Amino acid sequence: MNQQELEDRKKLIFDMVSDEGYKSMKIREMAIFLNVPKRQRSDFHLVIEALVKEGKIVVAPNGKIILPEDHVKTGQFMGTRRGFGFVRILDEDDDVFPDGVAVHGGEGERSGPGGGGTVRGVKGRAGASRPLT
Repeated sequence: MNQQELEDRKKLIFDMVSDEGYKSMKIREMAIFLNVPKRQRSDFHLVIEALVKEGKIVVAPNGKIILPEDHVKTGQFMGTRRGFGFVRILDEDDDVFPDGVAVHGGEGERSGPGGGGTVRGVKGRAGASRPLT
């Protein structure tokens, strides 16, 4: 697959996922839906990987391809002295308990289903005069 074919396929998949009527599907389901022959599935995976690397799509924990904004929420991280913490998402009743985070009072993004998730980054600390870099 040459560079032009890669760009054309990326555009096709991104346009499909961005469409209002798109119903999320797994990589294999999308390959079948787009009639990708089995011998070209490795190229198809390269296209998906390129879109994920560019941040244009996300493969959710359930394996479905979605847009990043469908998957990420922003909230306030609150930590304890023992290293546990949670993210309080605005306009939601339940807090999110992220995996592997040891930061207190930062604002960050989380991705993940239900009550769990991964903090993808810290935008700043509560009460800080400037964002962290």
